Amino acid sequence: MTIIDGDSDELDGTDDETTTAVENAKALEVSGRVVVSSGNKTLEIDLFPVPGVNYWYLEQCFRNLGHSKSYKKLIQIIKDDNSLWDTELIKRIDNTIKKGRFSQELSLLIDKDFVVPDYIKNAILHIKNCKDIS
Repeated sequence: MTIIDGDSDELDGTDDETTTAVENAKALEVSGRVVVSSGNKTLEIDLFPVPGVNYWYLEQCFRNLGHSKSYKKLIQIIKDDNSLWDTELIKRIDNTIKKGRFSQELSLLIDKDFVVPDYIKNAILHIKNCKDIS
């Protein structure tokens, strides 16, 4: 099982629906054994696609890591223009918190109420089925 970012923002406006990286990964699939499951954008955006999805977890990550002001600024910036969500969120995770620290904190917070993106859910189900896990 391989999970890969979709990075759809890298598409050049052609009729292509997937990036070269996703196509290259899918070329290595082995029927029933190695399956590629790709997201739409990058993992962080897929986990928090809009301000209202998984917002509690996002806010807690920022708060627990000592960056409440950065979270508040994110919310303030997108208040008037939701189209800034992706770039502003990634900017704060990459530059302020760092992806590793963010993912470690998020892993401690995730529970049954966290909305899991379909491509990750499908990857987990694939492994479950292959391993005959109930």
